[in-house]
Amino acid sequence: MSREKAKEVLERRSSDRVMDESILLVSGYNSSGLPFSEITKINDVSPGGISFFLKTTVELDVSLDINICSAKSTEADLSPIYRVKANVLRISRRMGSDTDLLIAARFKGDFVKLVPDYSCDDVARELEHAIELDERFRDQDQH
Repeated sequence: MSREKAKEVLERRSSDRVMDESILLVSGYNSSGLPFSEITKINDVSPGGISFFLKTTVELDVSLDINICSAKSTEADLSPIYRVKANVLRISRRMGSDTDLLIAARFKGDFVKLVPDYSCDDVARELEHAIELDERFRDQDQH
């Protein structure tokens, strides 16, 4: 990606991204219309959206169900902490991979907290901090 293109992409973003290691259980319908469910990890997250890698091919604008689990979870003990729906905005091939797709999606609707898990409070605080910084910079740009 050229330097100018990278700068343009960064400027389009309305808020900071937070790196997170939480495990995701993503489900929905693949590009053939068949139901799928796949375990993956968050690539990055912001207050308005999320990105993650999938091996399953999906279509643009499809709605996915995303269950967010603790980063400490294993496949044997996946216990979703939050559930949210998200619409797929962009799909791109992971650099150097023939199978992994980078999915960028916008959150749709509210997060539903499924169980109390205080380890997720750190991520919530980071997101709140990113929003505050973003709003401060926006206020400075307007004055």
